[in-house]
Amino acid sequence: MIVCFPEAVTLEMTERQTQFEVWALGKERWELLAAFRDFEPAGGMAQLRSERVRLLRVHYEDGKEIERELLVEVGATRKWE
Repeated sequence: MIVCFPEAVTLEMTERQTQFEVWALGKERWELLAAFRDFEPAGGMAQLRSERVRLLRVHYEDGKEIERELLVEVGATRKWE
C-alpha cells in the first residue's frame, strides 16, 4: 500500500507576469511613469503625454525581469533652436 501525503510533495511553480510600462524621458534619463497589466490603459497614457515616451512590454518570472520589448517610442526626438 502506498500512502501519499500532499504536504510532502513539493512542486516548483514559477509565477510569470507580463506588464506594460510607460517611460518618459526626463532631463537626463528615462523614468518609469506607470505600469499596467493591460495594453489599453498603457497605450492611452502614452498617447496623452506631450514629452518623449516609450511603451514597453516587460515579462517577469518569479519577480525578476526576463525580457523587455520596446513596442513604440513617440515624441520629440530633437530640439529646434
